[in-house]
Amino acid sequence: MKKTSTILATFMSLVISSQVVAADELSTLVDVLAITAARIRSLSDNCKIAVDPMLEAQVFETLIAVPDIKMTGVTSRFAQRRQAEATVRGSKCYPEDADSLKTLNSIYESDAAELKKLVDNKFGE
Repeated sequence: MKKTSTILATFMSLVISSQVVAADELSTLVDVLAITAARIRSLSDNCKIAVDPMLEAQVFETLIAVPDIKMTGVTSRFAQRRQAEATVRGSKCYPEDADSLKTLNSIYESDAAELKKLVDNKFGE
């Protein structure tokens, strides 16, 4: 009986710790995406370069599959990052910003795909 309860306790701690790791990984990836989206928005606003108006929506759409997620917290995180980036960056457009924007868009797309993969693996059907 003691051996069974030890095995059960070990199994439960592994299940709980894997969920915590998934949540930490998810949170970190969402933070990275929020920062990158803020930089993209700031550069595009400053340089008057059009970007996808639904940029953040692909992240929000992916996260809907996560049980018990508070989307207001996610959208707030994106808004806070955008405001902080605008404050730090100011309103100046630099010559290298167009190239930076292309790089940031590529990074964002890659990270958004990674988020989708993570959510599908952890919470998909």
